[in-house]
Amino acid sequence: MGVKEVKLKDVLDRGTSNLSANKLNDNEGDYPVYGATGLFKNVDFFQQDKEYLAIIKDGAGVGRVYHYPAKSSILGTMQYLFPKDNINIRFAYYYLKSLDFKKYTCGAAIPHIYYKDYCNETLALPSKEEQEKIVSILDKADEIRAKKKLANDKLDEFLKSTFISMFGDPKTNTNNYEFVTINDLTTEISDIGSNGSNAVVASNLVMSDTEDYAYMIRTLNFNDTNIMNNMKYVSKKVYDFFKKSQIFGNEIIMCKIGSAGKFWIMPKLDKPVSLGLNQFFMRFNDKVLREFVYYFLCTGFGQNEIDNRISGAVTKSITKGAIRTIPIYLPPMDEQNKFAKIVEHVEAQKQKNEFVIEQMNNLFNSLSQRAFKGEL
Repeated sequence: MGVKEVKLKDVLDRGTSNLSANKLNDNEGDYPVYGATGLFKNVDFFQQDKEYLAIIKDGAGVGRVYHYPAKSSILGTMQYLFPKDNINIRFAYYYLKSLDFKKYTCGAAIPHIYYKDYCNETLALPSKEEQEKIVSILDKADEIRAKKKLANDKLDEFLKSTFISMFGDPKTNTNNYEFVTINDLTTEISDIGSNGSNAVVASNLVMSDTEDYAYMIRTLNFNDTNIMNNMKYVSKKVYDFFKKSQIFGNEIIMCKIGSAGKFWIMPKLDKPVSLGLNQFFMRFNDKVLREFVYYFLCTGFGQNEIDNRISGAVTKSITKGAIRTIPIYLPPMDEQNKFAKIVEHVEAQKQKNEFVIEQMNNLFNSLSQRAFKGEL
């Protein structure tokens, strides 16, 4: 199919943006300006009249790649990448997303990447016709996993709205349920502790991407769409070190530092699980179901109570003691059981969607690797 090896600079031109977020405050219009987290705002001008690629070059998310439409712009923390005539823009997009930009990242406080450092990356470039065929396959796999992800998002919203419809908004408590505290409902709120010796040992532990004795939940897992994504593994020796924070898939876990206040309800897993220094877990007595507590905390009332207990100007944190004081209403157990049955049914559907997403991820990654090596 006429594949030839080229360098990134042979297929992409770069461009810069001088747009600063604080200088656009008073500008309103119809043309989007994008930043590191997506759409920043709409303004009355645009820098690009054709579709383009953009990459975050400064700050959080450095190396993340986007495909943006014509008549739009990006902030100065990002960089334009313009496909040349020899490459399909979607083919370039998927290639960039396959690269590991970590090896090009510099800067301790604010990470950066520079075009001059990664522009010599090589790829196998087929004909434009072959590129279009490959892109159609990758687009389809991407579309399927995006639809399944959207379906799971909608199922999450369904459970949150079902909670309110069954139990009422905690702000108004129209059902006149008794209010207690999290502390009244827990049999244990625990973590590994944060003394100096534990911190020193923990900082020197080695985790791997290969299957080992147990899972390790880290702070970054709390920011994902699924806490089991990007999971690391630890040996039995490491697991035993974290013996105070071993969980068994029947707890609510919360991040206490960094992503403070973010929480997950743990599924039952095929391996033991340990938490690190920056998390704690909650186990509950027979007055309440964990599914009820989780979706109570997901309400606006619950989120506000958590946010009010987070402290720290730079590094955000929340303590177990603060969480213990959160007020929570307490419906009869039969009502909680009805809700738990709904959650069980919906979670089963979500797991089916997650399986499809995983399969599409595997297919997508395999096809991408082969495509950019010229093996398709």
